[in-house]
Amino acid sequence: MLKLHGDASEPDTVVLDRRSFVRYDAEQRPLAAVLQATLLTRHLFVVGASMNDDNVIRLVHEVAVLKEKRGGKAELGTVVTLQDDPLSAELWAPELRYLSVGGAAPSEETVDKRSARMVSAARELDVFLDRVAQHAARGTATLMDPRYSALIRDDDERRTAQKLAQLRSWVEKWATSGQHAEDWRDVLDALDSAGGSSADS
Repeated sequence: MLKLHGDASEPDTVVLDRRSFVRYDAEQRPLAAVLQATLLTRHLFVVGASMNDDNVIRLVHEVAVLKEKRGGKAELGTVVTLQDDPLSAELWAPELRYLSVGGAAPSEETVDKRSARMVSAARELDVFLDRVAQHAARGTATLMDPRYSALIRDDDERRTAQKLAQLRSWVEKWATSGQHAEDWRDVLDALDSAGGSSADS
């Protein structure tokens, strides 16, 4: 996560007014360099950004021009939105591809219905991001991680996860004392690969 416009926990760093935007290169250039390096070497994944920032527009287009001159791919990343935004999608093509989790807005819609639709789309986005994170953490199971307990639908799996969490607490004690502590640490590592290390967090 790259905070191009400062951090709310450090108010002096937040970019809010026009003067801050104009002075962006002088004060925030290293952060801009991180964004451009990502655009050059990876596929950028954007969530929760308007993409209307003049500095971001400039930075993306600088990389796009450089890559075009060298015969690179025009598409640099994907922007995920809560609803279809055809105008932005057209403006950013081909550098950024727009994807919507909530589809297009109806032609006529009350304020309450729009609010409910956006809440539903936001929930879909949360689920989608959890799934992306799960794929990004390949090789790391989540069976014993309480943060993912809601994803375990099967009663047998839930009981198994609970028993494994209990087993881990025993193994942790054995792994920190006794003559066979080293052997138990191997077992503890195996349990932690299933999310056991997060069981008490």
